[in-house]
Parts: sequence; C-alpha cells; structure tokens
Amino acid sequence: MLDRAFVLLSIPVILYAVIFIAGAGIGYILSMKRKVHGLPHRSRPQLHDAITHIAYEYVGLERALAAFRRPQSQGGQRRFDLEAALVHARNLTEFFWAPSRRRRSHRDGVYAAHYLPTPDSWGTIRTALTQLPNERFDAISSQLAHISTARSKKGTRDFESEVIPIANALNQVWQRWTVELQGTEWPPLLDAEVASYRAKP
Repeated sequence: MLDRAFVLLSIPVILYAVIFIAGAGIGYILSMKRKVHGLPHRSRPQLHDAITHIAYEYVGLERALAAFRRPQSQGGQRRFDLEAALVHARNLTEFFWAPSRRRRSHRDGVYAAHYLPTPDSWGTIRTALTQLPNERFDAISSQLAHISTARSKKGTRDFESEVIPIANALNQVWQRWTVELQGTEWPPLLDAEVASYRAKP
C-alpha cells in the first residue's frame, strides 16, 4: 500500500519535472533562433535588380560621411552632408534590421535576409551584432521623414557626433552580411556594383 501511494504521489512530481524541462528547452531554442518575421517573397530577378541599389546606399554613406568629415576650411562639416549620410544610414538600417516584430516590411521591400541561403538565420545573426543603428532608427526617421514638431523638441539627438559611430556600426554589419553571402551568387555582383559606384566622380 505504501509503495502504491508513493507511486501515485510521485506521478504529479514527475509530470511537473517533464513539463518544466520541456518548457525550458523550447524557450532556449526560441531564444537561440529568432526568425525574420514577415519576410515577403522575392524572385531571383527582383533580388538581382536590387543589388545596385544596395551598393548605392553603401557607397552613398561612405561618400556623404567623407564629405562631412572634411575640415570646414575644405568645405566639410556641412549640414547637407550630414543629412545625406543619415538618409543612407537609415536605408541601410532598415535593409539590415527589417522585417521584425518591431518593424514591418514594405510591400515592395528587399532586405538583407533575402540574400542568405537560410533567410531566418539572419534574425539570429543580427541580434548578436551592434544595435546602435537600429536603436537610432526612429530618431533618424524623425529628423528626415518630414517637417515635424519632433525635429524641434529639446533633447533631440546630436547626429553631428553620432553619425560616425552609426556609420562604423553599419560597416561592421555590412562586413558580417557579406561573409554570410559567401558561397552564393551575390558577392561578385555586389562587389562589382560597389566598385562601379566608387569609381564614379
């Protein structure tokens, strides 16, 4: 009788332990693999056509930042160059960090995850990278999107001091993304477009 009672009492404990362990395991798996939510389908020709625009944003950020960093005596430190750099930084940030639970995809958007052999892997990879551009995305958007009250509020970000760290962070993400592209058809096309834009006056 005692043995039977012990068994009956042990069953709930065992079930609870199994449920707890299973739940912990599932939670661990979900935390390790973060999907790219809402990634729209894109055909190979569509991705091919977008390569030139991706390269343009990358080289555009390089050039605008270089112009802004010149001394004032050489025509640098201009607000126009700063905002040009922020436009390219914003577009690249959206390219790398969207779509996500926080930021939906555009109906016609093309994103970094599209170019990886396993698109969902980018959701996990990008969480381990610097988050500075993503954290500044809303503030940059407020500065650039339209004339608004947010642009006049006290406490708005000083992008004159932040644009260089943001650009450096985006370059790190770019380098990691291009590593993930190895073994696909995209690196030669991307490199050729980047080189073409860099060669233009």
